[in-house]
Amino acid sequence: MIKSMIFICPLILCSCRMRITSFNVNGIRSFSKYVMKSCRLRFNEYVKNILRADILCVQETRGREGALGEFHSLRDYITFTNTNKTNSSRSGVSTMVSKKLYCRGVLDSPFAEDGRSLLTDHGEFKVLNLYFPFFDESSERDKSEVIGFYDAIGEFIRGHDNIIMCGDFNAVYSIIDHYQFYSELLRIQRKDRPGLEEGAKERRRARKSPTRLELPYEFYAEDALESYLLETEQRKWLRSLIDGGEYIDAYRALCKRPESYTCWNTMLNLRPRNLGTRIDYILIPARFLNRLKDCDIQPEIHGSDHCPVYAEIDFDVVDDGNNILSKRKNNLLDFFGL
Repeated sequence: MIKSMIFICPLILCSCRMRITSFNVNGIRSFSKYVMKSCRLRFNEYVKNILRADILCVQETRGREGALGEFHSLRDYITFTNTNKTNSSRSGVSTMVSKKLYCRGVLDSPFAEDGRSLLTDHGEFKVLNLYFPFFDESSERDKSEVIGFYDAIGEFIRGHDNIIMCGDFNAVYSIIDHYQFYSELLRIQRKDRPGLEEGAKERRRARKSPTRLELPYEFYAEDALESYLLETEQRKWLRSLIDGGEYIDAYRALCKRPESYTCWNTMLNLRPRNLGTRIDYILIPARFLNRLKDCDIQPEIHGSDHCPVYAEIDFDVVDDGNNILSKRKNNLLDFFGL
């Protein structure tokens, strides 16, 4: 006896252009206060009307769960948050999804308990909101822990072809995305560069008294500068990811402009001079490239040491009965588990 089988096909409500925005706000409560003071807008209205985000991925939210309640009762967005369980003053990521969209909920991802990742499932695609750890030689953090994070994310996304990664990667992979390296590149390319004879055997020379705005070396050739850039493991990891072809840097797919920075050293007041780095990315699977319609950075947006980056991508809005956004009327109660 052959039993009849009923398949429920997802209902495509509409095809629309979604704007996914990533923004390291350097403390969401302080940023919200800045928005109110400078723009006279509540956070919900700012996200909707200024950022115009359908999905907003925020990094460095910071704060205990109970202190972030106001961001879990927004009029037009459902908010998902992963906080740092051991130190609430560090890290934290939130993803805010327009109530007009589709979302099945949050899935497991590496280092979610550290407030450094959050994966939301939107059916046709998933969004992985990431805040990569930072490391330098003066940092208290062990370098192996930082590299371990990058490797874990690389292993996690392997085999997936529908995860959009966005966030603060704390690394550049190209000379033109770091002001010190780009400045050195321009110096190399100048014909009147002093002391750099054609065919010199030295590939780089230590600067005697480098300023805080210079690299510790001066270089004789572009390939030597490139090699120095990739001596950092995090940069090498990111370059390998992009060169592998499975993921596309959405911004660079549409814009090759140098000096397009998303982060500046505010202690040195470098933002007015646009001396920064581009370490905030939206990376899309290669198969979504033909759906990518726009991507840009927004340096005119202040309130943090970073600025937002957004991508507009065409997707179908579906309804298969699993859309939790239509079921959660007040996600403030859900946030507190009530």
